[in-house]
Amino acid sequence: MKKRLFIACFLAALLIQPILVGSSMPHNYNPTESVKALAQERGCRLKPSELSAHVPIQIDGISDFVSQGWPGSGTENDPYLIEGLNITAAIGKDCISITNTDSYFIIRDSYLKQGSINMGIYLENTSHASIEYVTIESVHSGIRCRNANNTLVVGSYVIGDGGYAQSVEYSQGCHIEDNYLFGGAYTGLNCLLSPDLMIIDNFCNTTGSIHVVQINTCNDTIVYGGTIQNGDYGIYSVDSYSLSIEGTKFFDNNYALYMIDSSNQTVNGILIDGSYDYGALFAACDDSSLTNSVVRNLADKGLSVSNCQNFTLSGNVIEDVTSYGAGIGSCQNLVFAGNSFDNIGSMASEIINCPNAVVESNIVTNTVQNGLMIELSPNSTVGLNTLEDIGQHAIVLGYEQNVSVFGNEIARVNDYGVYLEDCQNTSLFGNRISEVDQTAIYGFSGNNVTIVNNDLIDCFGGGIRLDTFPDSWVQGNSLSGDQTSNGIWLEDSPRGHIQDNLLSSFWVGIYINTCDNTTIQSNEVIDAAFGGITSLFSNNAIIADNDIQHAENGGIKLGASLNATLQQNDMEGCGVYFLLDGTYAAYNHTLIGNTVNGKDIYYGVDESSMALQVDDYGQIILLNCSQFSIADGTFEKSTSGIQMLYCNDSQISNVSIRGNFRAIDIYRTGFVEMTSLQVEGKRGQDAICIQESNNINLSYSSVRKASGADADGIQIEESDLVTIEYCHFDHNFDSIDAFVTLNLTIRGNQIINSERYGINILDYDFPDSQWVFIEDNIILNSSLGIYNFHVEDAYITNNTIRHCTSNGIYLNGAPITSGNVSLNIIEDCMDGIDVLNAQNALIFNNTLRWNREYGVKIRGTVSTEVYYNTFALNHISNGYDDRFGNFWDDGVSTGNSWHDYYGTPPDPYEVDDNTDDRYPTQYLPTEPIINQVMDVYYAEGSEGNVIVWYPLDDSLKNWEVTIDASLWETGAWNYQNITTNIDGLDYGVHTLKITVWDTDLNNVTDTVSIHVYDDTPPQISNVPNSRAFVDGSGQTLTWDVYDLHPNTYSVQIDEEEWAIGFWASGELTINIDGLNEGNHLLIVRIFDIDGNSAADTVQLKVIDDDAPPVLDSPSDIVYTQGSIGNTIVWDAEDDYPGSFEIIYNDSVYSKDDWDGSRIVLNVDGLDVGSHEFSLTVIDGSGNAATDSVTVTVLPAGGPTTGFGDFGAILMMLIIALGVVAVVVVVIYLMKKRR
Repeated sequence: MKKRLFIACFLAALLIQPILVGSSMPHNYNPTESVKALAQERGCRLKPSELSAHVPIQIDGISDFVSQGWPGSGTENDPYLIEGLNITAAIGKDCISITNTDSYFIIRDSYLKQGSINMGIYLENTSHASIEYVTIESVHSGIRCRNANNTLVVGSYVIGDGGYAQSVEYSQGCHIEDNYLFGGAYTGLNCLLSPDLMIIDNFCNTTGSIHVVQINTCNDTIVYGGTIQNGDYGIYSVDSYSLSIEGTKFFDNNYALYMIDSSNQTVNGILIDGSYDYGALFAACDDSSLTNSVVRNLADKGLSVSNCQNFTLSGNVIEDVTSYGAGIGSCQNLVFAGNSFDNIGSMASEIINCPNAVVESNIVTNTVQNGLMIELSPNSTVGLNTLEDIGQHAIVLGYEQNVSVFGNEIARVNDYGVYLEDCQNTSLFGNRISEVDQTAIYGFSGNNVTIVNNDLIDCFGGGIRLDTFPDSWVQGNSLSGDQTSNGIWLEDSPRGHIQDNLLSSFWVGIYINTCDNTTIQSNEVIDAAFGGITSLFSNNAIIADNDIQHAENGGIKLGASLNATLQQNDMEGCGVYFLLDGTYAAYNHTLIGNTVNGKDIYYGVDESSMALQVDDYGQIILLNCSQFSIADGTFEKSTSGIQMLYCNDSQISNVSIRGNFRAIDIYRTGFVEMTSLQVEGKRGQDAICIQESNNINLSYSSVRKASGADADGIQIEESDLVTIEYCHFDHNFDSIDAFVTLNLTIRGNQIINSERYGINILDYDFPDSQWVFIEDNIILNSSLGIYNFHVEDAYITNNTIRHCTSNGIYLNGAPITSGNVSLNIIEDCMDGIDVLNAQNALIFNNTLRWNREYGVKIRGTVSTEVYYNTFALNHISNGYDDRFGNFWDDGVSTGNSWHDYYGTPPDPYEVDDNTDDRYPTQYLPTEPIINQVMDVYYAEGSEGNVIVWYPLDDSLKNWEVTIDASLWETGAWNYQNITTNIDGLDYGVHTLKITVWDTDLNNVTDTVSIHVYDDTPPQISNVPNSRAFVDGSGQTLTWDVYDLHPNTYSVQIDEEEWAIGFWASGELTINIDGLNEGNHLLIVRIFDIDGNSAADTVQLKVIDDDAPPVLDSPSDIVYTQGSIGNTIVWDAEDDYPGSFEIIYNDSVYSKDDWDGSRIVLNVDGLDVGSHEFSLTVIDGSGNAATDSVTVTVLPAGGPTTGFGDFGAILMMLIIALGVVAVVVVVIYLMKKRR
């Protein structure tokens, strides 16, 4: 019966085994178990009541063990035993003294109190002693082992207040484990000339004594685990060969480790926390190592290693150190690898005079000073290190030879990323340096440096700079900046080679100064704010095959450099520029095959009688050429449109130049006619420069937008016989600026909206600026209209000057002689005419009205005459003169006309307290007079926009304002001013006209243009980062866009123009087909009519995918008509799914996006017969896969469960059959056993 029951259970177990197996969990275990029992309290394990009082014990030889009756026989298996004692000694004896025996003995579970300078336990000339769980309290020292070999001290609690806790001297093979050792005055554990020591898991403590543990001349010693604290030196090791320290913890020592004159020291896995001087010091410890340890919270320095050959420092963590992390000197073949430094108060590590050092795979973060500093260590490698948040330089190499710096990651550095000083044959390759405030790689003094394939990102202070580094090689680097510093900079470094570098967003991409015989080849420079490549004082430079984009202030700049070769350089949005102030030889170079904006550069040398069409060339540079005609076309973003250097007798006409560093340079050139030019300058740069030239004429031209500090519409310097006439100047900083110039004529020009001076004539070395004629000009809305400083014989006549925030005309500087200011109309300025420290100026026949302070102001001036002028409505006063007793009249019969003179001749007019006009007349015009208001600009929809006029007449009556010829407002004179509100005008330009009448119906008018502009930027949606395919078609991005006045859009991909056009509110769709594989940056900008803009940036990942989707082929389906749950399931996979399409009976049955998951099609409800369904899955690249499934529908009487559930039914049948089979077997076996 029992067997039958067993069999039944067994078969039942077989039946449920799959369920049990399916739910079972594996059992995990750790095969490694601790070999040491759980620690217990150190010291005597017995209670005081369990101890027997005993007198001090003195044993000298084996016989004393026997005679004193100590149990045991002295053998290894039956040692003598001293235990359970309480011994107090204060009489000059050791508590226990055992000498001169080689017997085995144990001192166990006892309490020893020593009140004298003697020992708690003293062993001499013994072997095989064991001291176990003993408590010793001594006013001097605890245990002393002298020539006591193989002594075991374990589990004991030892206090030596006045000396040491334990001393081991001349004793071999001793084992000191799991003890508490407290040394007061000298040391916790003293080891002298005792080889083969084992010091394990002890707690060693002092109150600031010299050494917690001293190991002196103890070869082959092992220190494992334990804690050492509160000493001057945690472990002081000297002259001890093959010392091993592992897993020990050090707290609050001045020096945690102090190891000198000891080779083969192995320190691993220790903790140093809270040292006050050095964490660890190694000196003269060859073939030694400190590994996998933690050093932290140090008040001074972390690690010091000196004169240690073949030293390894690896895997350590050094953090929270007040001074430097590691100082290493004179250690040949140093391995410094895998260490981590964080929060270091000085530099992380300083390695000096360590040839063949390997400094690799270290992590350095948060240092106040340098990261890794290596000096005088030839043939070393510095690689694969990570340095972040460094206070000064990340890596410093000084006085090195044959050092390699590779694969380092450097980020967020306050000074230099890598600093080289006096380094020979040094190579830097494969480093990644980012966010460096100074230069990413800086070298000072050395030669033969190789800087290859480095990635330098966000170089705020520059990418690579080498000073006095001849024969350097810089190749294959990628650099990016913030347009404020130079990318690659060589200074006084001849024979350099700069090749295959990619530089973006620097001030100057590549800059060389005093670097003869340098080659700059096959580099790509993008968006250099001031220059792509600049060569100064560098002869015989070869600049070839470079691609320079958007370095608008100079694709290639040459200055004071001789015999350069420029060959096959392609420049987009920039060109070549020769800096002025050079000799003929400084411009005589070789230019072959260079292009600017896809066009050739015309570089003519010593040529004559040529006619050039501007549209045929990217830019034109002429050297020592004559009789040239340059006409018809446009230069845009070519750095310089035209440079004429040492040329003569040429014409420039009908040329448009915009967006350049300099539109035209005329240098040491004579007899040039320029006419019908349209020049649009660049912020911060002069548009046209005429320097050291003569007989230069500019006429009927427009010069605009040379804005920003110190930019001039036209700058004239040290030139003679220059004429500027009938030109239009608008929105320049200084519209016309002349310095040290003779015979200058400025005539008939319109000068408006100058940020500083309309016309500025100056010279600091009188009388070099002389014979200046400024006549018939209109100057509006400048800070200051005309400024003359130290100019002799200046004639300023018949000019109209209005709306200047400072003075209309300012004559400044002594002496200004023969200054003639006449027939000018000056209105609505601060002072009409201001004369300071001038001589012999003549101010006559001028009209000065509505100026905010004075009509004429004279200070510190000799012999300046003022008469025949008209003064009206100047706000503070019509005039001011600081000379005493001066007169403003011709001295004969006529003075000036004043609107506020109410006297009767010969009554004088008092100009001020010092000055009178003896022959005044009253200013009484027949028609009213009115100030001429500036054009008005206001934002559409804004409020509070008004215009104010101040008319003058003896009997004003009324006024009328029309806008766009429709009546806007009328009114009667209110005896103050006329103010009209102009809010509510539609977008666009409107013309306002005011007419003012007097009672005699005389009238005056003023016309003002009102510009109503849109100051609201357009709206554009944000498109998420997207994916596209090399072979894809119809790939687009779509933005929602809106503005009241939409205008144009532009799309750039990787800073290249991709698409431009006009847009309307709604959607803007851009096609992105045709991009190459890789990552691309797309920027779309939309503009309204007034130039307001909005932008969106999209990161594009373009994939070259030629693999079609993977699509399975499910079986054909047969089901009975009326059944349900009949589906086709396709499993399809692709890395970049796109869409799917199902065709049924040659028509599209279903079409939708595909996300890469399976596609399930329900085919219920089909008619009886055969049906074919074809699925096509398409990925993003257009690759496709197709499969077809035939569905056969059989006739039936009613609905049944279809074959769609066949798998589940089949599984249930198999399980049922299995159960039945098992039951049958059980019954059969039970019957058979009967």
